[in-house]
Amino acid sequence: MDATTSTTTSGDAPVVGLDLRDALRSGRNPLAKILAAVRKLRPREVLYVRTTFAPVALIELLESQGFAHHLSSEHDGDWSVWFWRPEGASRFAVQPGPRRAPQPHIYSILARRFRNRG
Repeated sequence: MDATTSTTTSGDAPVVGLDLRDALRSGRNPLAKILAAVRKLRPREVLYVRTTFAPVALIELLESQGFAHHLSSEHDGDWSVWFWRPEGASRFAVQPGPRRAPQPHIYSILARRFRNRG
């Protein structure tokens, strides 16, 4: 089963939701699906991501592309994070060559964490 995608409206902001928990638990890397959703975001849309851990590397990556975020620990041990472009940010903020490269050691830590979940 792939990551679940949904679209809803919260107040006046449309929300694109990605539930990545099943993909993460089965050891699949959902980064390509996340980045595809980010590239498709329209102005004022919010990306909601549900994960099994605090996605620090993803937060760093999207912050380097100009996104703001809110991270929340859920009662079941999972995590929710909302990403949005602050007012006036470019719709095409996600481009190759980030302003600040994510730290490579974070990706190796996350890769070890996925392998050790078995």
